[in-house]
Amino acid sequence: MTGRGEDHGHLRHCVVQESMTVLAAMERYFAVRAELKLESEPKLELKLELKLELNLERLRSLAPRSACQVPPDVGRRLVTFGAVHCARIPPEIPAAFLATPEDGERHESVRQRARQLVMDGGELDGLSQSAQSRILSSKTDRILDETFVARPLSYIRVHLWPKRFPLFHSVSWQSRVVAVGAEYVVVNKPSGVPVPPTVDNVLECVQTGAAQALGVDVETLHVTSRIDQPTEGLVVVGRSKAFVGRFNAAVRGDGTGGTTKKFYRAAAWVDDDVVRSPPWSEHMDVRHRVLVKHKAPMTPFVTLVCDSGPREKLVDCHMVIVSARALADGEHVLAPVDGKTLVEFEIELVTGRTHQIRCQLSAMGFPLVGDALYEP
Repeated sequence: MTGRGEDHGHLRHCVVQESMTVLAAMERYFAVRAELKLESEPKLELKLELKLELNLERLRSLAPRSACQVPPDVGRRLVTFGAVHCARIPPEIPAAFLATPEDGERHESVRQRARQLVMDGGELDGLSQSAQSRILSSKTDRILDETFVARPLSYIRVHLWPKRFPLFHSVSWQSRVVAVGAEYVVVNKPSGVPVPPTVDNVLECVQTGAAQALGVDVETLHVTSRIDQPTEGLVVVGRSKAFVGRFNAAVRGDGTGGTTKKFYRAAAWVDDDVVRSPPWSEHMDVRHRVLVKHKAPMTPFVTLVCDSGPREKLVDCHMVIVSARALADGEHVLAPVDGKTLVEFEIELVTGRTHQIRCQLSAMGFPLVGDALYEP
């Protein structure tokens, strides 16, 4: 076994030495954890992908399955959730995740042996060029079949703590479907639920909810674009990949415009003196240069407005403030609170960057209500 910080079982990669099902591999993983008495791990480790290099000679001497300190069906649950991934050729491991340089050399040797097995075994024969490229570039695929057999030297990644979205179960998805066409479905996405599956949870997302409402296989639906998990609003789900291509071309989220436009409403607390003399106007262009999905260690990724930085990493963000008005309860404007007025912005997105509206309004000094990630 390898990994940095072995006292906490920071085990990084899982490479099976012979053909076995993903369930068998996970059972052996849990047996090793039980043997090492890894009953708990630091809180920060809960979000890391735990991996283990399976050495069969060592594993044959371990305690039987009954010694595992986990429910016997945990492997099946993880597969059902979509929390198990496999690559035919193990991917590279960043140096920061290696205990010693020798670990890197050993892992690279495993990668080369796996590649040779693929080539010598004719595993690429009959596959499309894209499928061959996916295997040779060590891309992982989600495993949803508990009987799936990983071939020798395949890499398995298991997310032991899938992120849950309980609000998925609190809505009627049939009532959330607002339009159904031959090639598309329009869904009123609830707040707190992602649009596509996450890397560790394929069950609790808009795509799956729409499939349940329509009584179709989730694989027949395709995400066109996504809105942030906390956001509520309409999303279009395609019923074919061809429609997704046409729809995205119509939206043209590259800043060049298109035949279809996207509008959003967002509420922010604004100082009363700013409301009296607002820095915005109707149909005002707002542009920033941003660093998308910036991530510091052990923190969520964010989109940062940057005045300077590596040009190759900065991208343009462009939106239009169509209008802004103080929110009202019927005919009466809501009373200010602590010198701030609740203002609703109507936004047209020209580009479609991650967290764009949240990031740009925060940069203007107007973070969205309840947005702890971008509130100064």
